[in-house]
Amino acid sequence: MTSSPQAKPEGLKLVVIMPALNEEPTVADTIRQIPRRIDGIGPIEVLVIDDGSTDATAGQARAAGATVVSHSRRQGVGAAFKTGLAAALEMGADIIANIDADGQFDPQTLPALVAAVISGQADFATASRFADPALTPEMPAVKLRGNQIMSRLISRMIGQRFYDVSCGMRCYNRRAAMNLNTIGAFTYTQEVFLNLAYKRLRMVEVPIKVHGRRKHGTSRVAGNVFKYAFNAMGIIFRCYRDYRPMRFFGRLAAGVWGDAGSGGCSGYSHRSGEDHAQSRPGRPRHTRSLVARSGLVGSLRSPPRPDRLLWEHWP
Repeated sequence: MTSSPQAKPEGLKLVVIMPALNEEPTVADTIRQIPRRIDGIGPIEVLVIDDGSTDATAGQARAAGATVVSHSRRQGVGAAFKTGLAAALEMGADIIANIDADGQFDPQTLPALVAAVISGQADFATASRFADPALTPEMPAVKLRGNQIMSRLISRMIGQRFYDVSCGMRCYNRRAAMNLNTIGAFTYTQEVFLNLAYKRLRMVEVPIKVHGRRKHGTSRVAGNVFKYAFNAMGIIFRCYRDYRPMRFFGRLAAGVWGDAGSGGCSGYSHRSGEDHAQSRPGRPRHTRSLVARSGLVGSLRSPPRPDRLLWEHWP
């Protein structure tokens, strides 16, 4: 059983973090629509992480009343999220929410996510575009299908069913935030589920209605579905390797031995009752398979992370 945030006389402090890259047309309006009064919450602050924007995103955010932290160059939404999480904790946040700056999400729905956390129902609440079929937004069929496949994969890996693991509006209590140690610079959304689930923190999904398309421009993360899937899968595999190493390497080894067992490395065939050394057509195939798997492991470089809570108690 995890503990819920302890109430303060002045109310819990909420910091809303907002990664942004060249969102000048929408960032200020998004900030202004964030509720300034939420039941059970005291002070509310908005923190924009400017991920190397080349337009007036930072200036618009400051003019709308947000605190801005800027990257000197573009690092990716995953890196921006990590910067925002660390900064929000330093600001003394009891509750942290994140929302995209592109105008697709309605900030007025944030209280529903916050309520799920401060009530003690969960340590982490994520908005869901697909949990309620009636709220499914309009989007290209390939993106909808990609979201469904990714959600099934993550659900299977963590043993809990979720319908949307790529949504950019979420809420965390301080305990969940302090136990998050994401490694992906490209994105963070799927990794958060693995990270928190393997530490046995409680997670819930809250159905909300969102705009299926951006108001301006195209997505910097999911603009190319296939590139997004490739990069996201690399992050997922790294996280799975670190938290479930026996399963990860066991399946990898099973694949290698499967190749060997199928004769891929023997390089010999039976002809007229005798073994004749051939040019070993099977060995290159096995070698290529082994090299490919070794390359996968070698490319998944990151410090090992323990399957335990980093922080057991509230500071």
